[in-house]
Amino acid sequence: VVTLLETAAFLLDQPKTPKVVLDSFGSPSECVARTEAGELVLGRAEAVYFYQGAEGRGACFAFEGVKHLLRCFRGYLLVLSSPGGRATAPIGSSTAGAPPAFQL
Repeated sequence: VVTLLETAAFLLDQPKTPKVVLDSFGSPSECVARTEAGELVLGRAEAVYFYQGAEGRGACFAFEGVKHLLRCFRGYLLVLSSPGGRATAPIGSSTAGAPPAFQL
């Protein structure tokens, strides 16, 4: 379960401690995805984080930029982010007649 404030796993087969906090940060729902292998993927401004069940954080790919959208498709991870570590125009809008600049 991912909220804006934390990332947690719920162990339904263990009634005494069903909730395990994986990280003390979360992510917006559009920046959370699940791979075909079952890994949880979180996009944050500083990096993209992978989680495998209740074991906690696994691989981390650090690249700066505000992440707007994460999606997994056939083994690929799509990350829609703003370049340069800062937000440009909102998705689908433009400024001064120019299309918004997003990295794919």
